[in-house]
Amino acid sequence: MSLEVNQLCFSYGSTTVLNRISFDCQRAEVFGILGANGAGKSTLLKCMLRILTATSGDVKLDGQDLALMPHRDRARAMSYIPQSLIAAPGLSVFQAVLLGRVPRFRWRPQAEDLSRVEETLRELGIESLSERIVTSLSGGERQKVLIARSLCRDTPVLLFDEMTNSLDLKHQIEILDHLHRKTKEQGLISVLILHDLNLASLYCDRVLLLKGGRCGAVGTPHEVLSEQQLDATYGIRPLVLSHNEELYVLPRKG
Repeated sequence: MSLEVNQLCFSYGSTTVLNRISFDCQRAEVFGILGANGAGKSTLLKCMLRILTATSGDVKLDGQDLALMPHRDRARAMSYIPQSLIAAPGLSVFQAVLLGRVPRFRWRPQAEDLSRVEETLRELGIESLSERIVTSLSGGERQKVLIARSLCRDTPVLLFDEMTNSLDLKHQIEILDHLHRKTKEQGLISVLILHDLNLASLYCDRVLLLKGGRCGAVGTPHEVLSEQQLDATYGIRPLVLSHNEELYVLPRKG
């Protein structure tokens, strides 16, 4: 399985947001998209999902142009977690997560759909929240519900826009451990927008540096997260250290 982004461009009126972005993701790969605020990261994901229509270029899944794929088939192939927290007035956690199964419904939820929701809540450690109303939860708890709703759809491609938003470090690591393991064991493609460069280094097989809507570099964290590349992308000169074959990025005082 492969996901290919080819020469993708997008503009809001006369303002170019994405300029000829190209990269590919392969089966069992966690791929990170990094860049400063306003670099075009969220717009890139939305164009990949067809939430926004690219000005030019294409996105292909196993060689099939997603623009030509029926909406329901695309929903069964790709799931998405946006930046904003889930809004589900009056819905319980179980009901909100069950919404993730809608593309797989026949006429109504089947036993397998209900079972899959229970399993996902258990995997993420939020089964105790099952009957709680979503709007009564903390921001971090709601973020986990949003992640559960996406994961229980069981799509081969997962797109996450700052999925660890609102989570403390312990829960960030738990979620990323789970996603990394799931991606490898089930041969998925996971594409993550991340702001934490250390989490990107630890969990991503490859990363894309995006600056001003252009592709700055694509490669493994060791290839891409250099002081020079990060200076060019973020306008900072951090300290980059290697320890036990893992890369760590430390800020310097201005």
